[in-house]
Amino acid sequence: MDKTAYSKTTETEYSYIGVKFKPRAFTQLTGLSVELLRDGLLSIEEVDKDFCFDPLDGLSFEDAKTFMIEYVQKLITTQQPNEYVSLFDELYDEPPRLAEVLYQKFNFSPRQCQRNFMKFFGNTPQMVLTILRFHYCLRVITAGQVAPKDMLYLIEFSDQSHFI
Repeated sequence: MDKTAYSKTTETEYSYIGVKFKPRAFTQLTGLSVELLRDGLLSIEEVDKDFCFDPLDGLSFEDAKTFMIEYVQKLITTQQPNEYVSLFDELYDEPPRLAEVLYQKFNFSPRQCQRNFMKFFGNTPQMVLTILRFHYCLRVITAGQVAPKDMLYLIEFSDQSHFI
């Protein structure tokens, strides 16, 4: 929720506020497929057809930001996490290496698990695990818990080029 310089530019006089969701949250909160995000940004009207812009008229950037935070928080409080949302939280601290762990956890065939992951996360189970492992690396390194040279051993990547 900070001001960010995007590579896309527009020829309008408007300001923009973006909301960034974790991979698991977009579908849960909106009921829309994450594949809609593949091409980039969505306007709020594409996500919520009933969204009313009137309260935003004349607000400062900070007040508009507060309004949007409250809007998203209302969305969050009306939802109960599904098994995929809960899975992300469960795997975030120590992600497994192999997608087979996910197949067993959900008791799905590999193909069924892949279809569900594409629907809820927009990626294959293996890609989701790779992303989780990379996030884990960033958290551990930035917290000073391990030296970068020891990271490959900690996260069990087969070699440095595979990690890169």
